[in-house]
Amino acid sequence: MIEYIRGNEDDETLQALGIVVIRMLVGNDASLKQLFLAHGGMNLIMALHQYKEGIVKEQAAHTMFTFRRGQFIRKLRFRRKVPNDVICFQCT
Repeated sequence: MIEYIRGNEDDETLQALGIVVIRMLVGNDASLKQLFLAHGGMNLIMALHQYKEGIVKEQAAHTMFTFRRGQFIRKLRFRRKVPNDVICFQCT
């Protein structure tokens, strides 16, 4: 998917679609997320957010927010002895 996004640099709709697919796949599978991060996927998302405009920038921002939020919630769950439903209300 990373190569797909890089290869479709001239078509913002295809890039945005690739970002959405990555967010859906990586957000639901820890092993895919690990591969995504190991292959520079987050660097690509951050670069797209910084240098692109329109829908690609919006989708990149949404993806970064989703990943950050997931990491934040997981850190809280391991550090505090609070039920999961309380953590979700605090983070949203």
